[in-house]
Amino acid sequence: MPAGVVDAGESPRETAVRELLEETGYTAGNWQSLGSVESNPAFMNNHCHFWLARDVVKTDSQSLDAGEDIGVHELSLEELETAIADGRMRNSLSLLALGRVFDLRGIDLS
Repeated sequence: MPAGVVDAGESPRETAVRELLEETGYTAGNWQSLGSVESNPAFMNNHCHFWLARDVVKTDSQSLDAGEDIGVHELSLEELETAIADGRMRNSLSLLALGRVFDLRGIDLS
């Protein structure tokens, strides 16, 4: 799940488009906002914006920042379900974003 900081003068959507390309080499023809959350308002003041990218195609190679070590893995819905169930996917914000996607698509993982 690509992620990054919204740069000055950049919208959350522009950030999503940029981060998808930089971190994966993919671009998307269709973007849908899934809203935003406060990851931990007890001691953080950031907002995490979620976007669903559709019509995604590989158009370039990764362009990672110094210190980034990111692997790209394409999973089917069944493989994703297994990764969640067996605990390989455990990032809380990624799971929350996926929950919103599954709600939109009417996917029941139970």
